[in-house]
Amino acid sequence: MPPEHTPELLAKIDLLIALAQKQDERMDRLESRFDRLQADFMDLRKEFMGLGKEFSSVRNDVAGLREYVAEFRGEVRGRIDGLSERISDVNARLPVPIAYSPPTKPAA
Repeated sequence: MPPEHTPELLAKIDLLIALAQKQDERMDRLESRFDRLQADFMDLRKEFMGLGKEFSSVRNDVAGLREYVAEFRGEVRGRIDGLSERISDVNARLPVPIAYSPPTKPAA
């Protein structure tokens, strides 16, 4: 055996080879985990984009509902005003005006 290839040197070389193999295995595991994380991230991104579209749709539906409620409120107010005028007309034509008093709660 040449003097530069002593058993001690060969043992150190074997140790370095073993460490390099462990590092390769570790790199493979890390790359695998990275790939899974990247795939999960893409899935979450797609889901987030879908939720964004749903939120936009809900926002549009709420805007339409607000518009409908405003129109309905105006219609109801118009009907109430019309009824109020009719009641006032009837009340004005009566010989004795009817006094309105709100209902009272029964005594406990």
